[in-house]
Amino acid sequence: MKVIRHLLISAALLILVGCAGSETISRHGESFSAAKSHFAPFGTNKVHYLTAGQGRTVMVFVHGWSCNASFWREQVPAFAEKARIILIDLPGHGQSDKPHTNYTMDFFASSVLAVLRREHIRKAIFIGHSMGVSSRLPRSRPGAAECRRPGGRGRLLAHARAASG
Repeated sequence: MKVIRHLLISAALLILVGCAGSETISRHGESFSAAKSHFAPFGTNKVHYLTAGQGRTVMVFVHGWSCNASFWREQVPAFAEKARIILIDLPGHGQSDKPHTNYTMDFFASSVLAVLRREHIRKAIFIGHSMGVSSRLPRSRPGAAECRRPGGRGRLLAHARAASG
């Protein structure tokens, strides 16, 4: 009986803390729902992405397999006052086109570069989840990107400078 009571109290506390945390996040900065929707041409296809925030620093968020840009929704209010944020729907995901092709890492990296060209971005901080598509940017555009992995499987932080042409 004591174990069940402790579990119920713990669950209630977690719910309260989670709700309080969400309110705090949504009160600061721009919300995910305020992000603007765009499409970048990518060959005969279109890549969907969202933009939010402002500032000289550009942060590009790249989701993992079978996710979409909304995976990063909690990051928008956390960073929108400090940086310009781009949330990409990789091809085959979210609102991006779903072409019948081989979905290779180089294909995904090229779609990210298409978004950067469309937005005229030469320098950005990349945050990727899971499959780490950003790590392929140097292969897609030699000399255009420098990548660093902070360690840990499934995490990627890359600093990239994409050529606008």
